[in-house]
Amino acid sequence: MEDFRRVNCLAIDSSISSKNAFEWYVNNFHGDGDSLVIMHVREVLKKPLIGPMGVMGGQDLFDIYQETVEYSLRCANDLLKYYTSICEEKKIECESAIVDDYHGTGYEICELVEKYMGTSVILGRKSPGIIHRFILGSTSDYVLHHSRVPVIVVPADKKHP
Repeated sequence: MEDFRRVNCLAIDSSISSKNAFEWYVNNFHGDGDSLVIMHVREVLKKPLIGPMGVMGGQDLFDIYQETVEYSLRCANDLLKYYTSICEEKKIECESAIVDDYHGTGYEICELVEKYMGTSVILGRKSPGIIHRFILGSTSDYVLHHSRVPVIVVPADKKHP
């Protein structure tokens, strides 16, 4: 019989909730033989409408857009490097993935979990206001309802053993 290997998928962003979820994972869930996929869904910037008129020329707008996209990608890579370096120190086998958010963060997380054949997904829950959650929903709610694997939602702004 083959050994079962857990592939735990951790969705992160730059929030304290993600940091708490990572710390909870390391201290409470990671087991020998597990592997970790650290996933980041990057916000996609909409291309500006470039026209012949306006204060700034079309090329100026395009250049600003390109710089912003490059900066966003550098920030995403730095974020993943931060978490993967901690994994290296703690001898946790991990890989990382960045995906652009074209269909909603929750959807992209579920797709990445399937792509990496994840056996669980872990994410931190932020504390949006009740109106925001009611009108827009939340990423953790989406993942809870659409994931095909068990989901662990680490509560926001709480320290865990």
